[in-house]
Amino acid sequence: MNEISIIIVEDEAVTAMYMGKIFSRRGYNVLACVSTGEEAIESVAALKPDLVILDIRLAGSMDGIETAELIMKTSRYNVQIIFLTGYSDPELMERAMKVHPLYFFLKPLNLPEFIRIVESFYSDK
Repeated sequence: MNEISIIIVEDEAVTAMYMGKIFSRRGYNVLACVSTGEEAIESVAALKPDLVILDIRLAGSMDGIETAELIMKTSRYNVQIIFLTGYSDPELMERAMKVHPLYFFLKPLNLPEFIRIVESFYSDK
């Protein structure tokens, strides 16, 4: 597998660090772990990741869906989004699906399943 670059956007620092460590150990290049939509947009523009793992509820003024919409509008290259959330109300899911994420995971996260699915998308790289 070629090195896939990831930005993790998660306002729970322990969760972000844990995911970052797990992905790094599996050969992924974790470029940054940030906690707000504003930081995510800046990081994506500067670091150009292949994948953004994005919690829907974030610190700051933007939620993850709004952040993803802005990333998709302003990116000049192909970046994929995977959403994470602890909330599953239909309106939220409908808003999230309009961004066309690569995948949508509900928390609590089954980490082995999460990694298996991410790797299935990138197994040919």
